[in-house]
Amino acid sequence: GVLLSLLCSTAAAAAMYRLGGPWAAVLWLFAPTAVFTVVPYTESLFCAAAFWAWERARADRWVAVAVLTAVACTVRVSGLFLIGALLVMIVTSRGVPLRDKAQRAALLAFPVFVLGLFATYLHGLTGSWTAWYHAQSTGWVRGFTWPWDSFRNTLPAIAPGAYADHPWWAAVFRGEMVSMVVGLLVVLWCLVPTRARRARGQRPQWAEASWVGVQVLAFSLSYWFFSVNRATLLWFPLWVMLARWGSGRVSGVGSGTGDPAGSDLSSATTRTVPRSLRRGLVIAGLGVETALMLGWSWLFFTGHWAG
Repeated sequence: GVLLSLLCSTAAAAAMYRLGGPWAAVLWLFAPTAVFTVVPYTESLFCAAAFWAWERARADRWVAVAVLTAVACTVRVSGLFLIGALLVMIVTSRGVPLRDKAQRAALLAFPVFVLGLFATYLHGLTGSWTAWYHAQSTGWVRGFTWPWDSFRNTLPAIAPGAYADHPWWAAVFRGEMVSMVVGLLVVLWCLVPTRARRARGQRPQWAEASWVGVQVLAFSLSYWFFSVNRATLLWFPLWVMLARWGSGRVSGVGSGTGDPAGSDLSSATTRTVPRSLRRGLVIAGLGVETALMLGWSWLFFTGHWAG
C-alpha cells in the first residue's frame, strides 16, 4: 500500500508540474497533510488520476480525460465533483463549437456509469440507493446541516480546553476552520482575476472555482467542518496559486483549449515585490509548511487523530 501511494504521489506531482510548474509540485509534496499521500489512503491514487485528467483536458485529449476520471471515480466519491468541474470547463471554453462541446460532455458519461455501478453494487448489498450517504451520516455525523449551523457546531470543538482527554483534537479542528477559509480564498482567486491577469485577457476560471467551491460547499453542509484538511490535497488550484504568489507570476491555472488562461504558465510575469523580500517570504513559507507537515506526520504515526 505504501509503495502504491508513493508511485501515485510521483504521478500526481508530475501532473502538478504540468499544471503549475515545479513550485506547485514542490508545495503539493510538502503540504501539511502530505502524510496521507505516502500511507495506504486514497488521496494519492485519486490525485494522480484527477490531476492528470485535468491536464489532459487542457491538452484537449478527452478520451483520456474520460478514462482517468473514471479511474478517479473508483477511488473517491469526489470523482463526482471532478465530473461536474470538467463539465463547467466544457461549457465555459471559448472558441469551441457546440458540437465539440457536446461530444466532450458525452464522453463523461463513462465515469458517471462507473459511479452508477458502485451505487448499484451498494444497493445489492443493502437494498438502499442511499447506502453511501447513510453510512456517512451514521458513522461520521455527516447528515445535512446548513452552513451556519455547521460553523456553530465546529466552534465548541476549537475552543481552548475542548477534548481534555485528546488535546490534539481541538488543534485539528482549528485546522479544519483554516482550511475552509483557504478554500474560500482559492475560489475568490479563481473568480476574481487580478488587474495584471485582466490586462492579459484572462477571465474568471470557472472550472477551477467549481472544483474547489463544490467541495467547500459539501463540507459546509456536514454537521461540522470535518476532513477538510485532507481535502486540501485535492485542490490543485491552491498549490498553483501559492506557486504563482511565491514566484511573482500572474498567470492562472488554465481552463482548457480555447482559453487564454490555459496558455503557457511560465510566460510573462509581473513582479511588484522586491526579489530579496519575495525569496525571504518563500523560504519562510516553505519552513512553516514543512513544520506543519512534520507535525501532522507525528500525529498520524503516534496514533492521534490527524483528520
